[in-house]
Amino acid sequence: MTEFGLRPYRVFLVWARWTTDVDADGVTSGAEALLDAATIGVGRPVLYREVELLPTPRVSALTGVSKSLEATGLTEGGGISVEQVSAAYCEDFLQGLLPELRDPAYPDALKPGYSFWWEVQENRPAGFAQPCVPAGKFPSDQRAPRRRFQPSAAQFLKRDAFQWTVSLVRADGERSRNGVLSPT
Repeated sequence: MTEFGLRPYRVFLVWARWTTDVDADGVTSGAEALLDAATIGVGRPVLYREVELLPTPRVSALTGVSKSLEATGLTEGGGISVEQVSAAYCEDFLQGLLPELRDPAYPDALKPGYSFWWEVQENRPAGFAQPCVPAGKFPSDQRAPRRRFQPSAAQFLKRDAFQWTVSLVRADGERSRNGVLSPT
């Protein structure tokens, strides 16, 4: 459906782990060695796993995401709905709870040092180029931005249609257009 333009947004589930190498010098030493486990915001993120939801679910219009000018720059907030997610995916998976990443002390949470989010990206097939005016004033990367979201409510399973509906809220810290993680 996505390749035919019927579903213009691709949806991914993304997991990252955080290293204790705060200064990214490749060595864990000094104060870094005192960290018993990396946590969000400590060290640098490393992509652990990325899964595209297939068949492609329907994403509500991004009109639920608004931009506002903050002291730190232009930020986005708000939420969207992702519908017609295959019921072949279990609820725990859609919440990011992979068996190997569950915290033994808190089974409904990830182990310390791991992050999970949903990512929505407009599908732009290879060779697709949006005209940029004035020419040469914008980056040449024609890929769409990747927007990060977090589930904002429990998923809803429509048993009669055998599909999930998930409400998401905008989150900070997206990857670059080519998928590279950067420290937030």
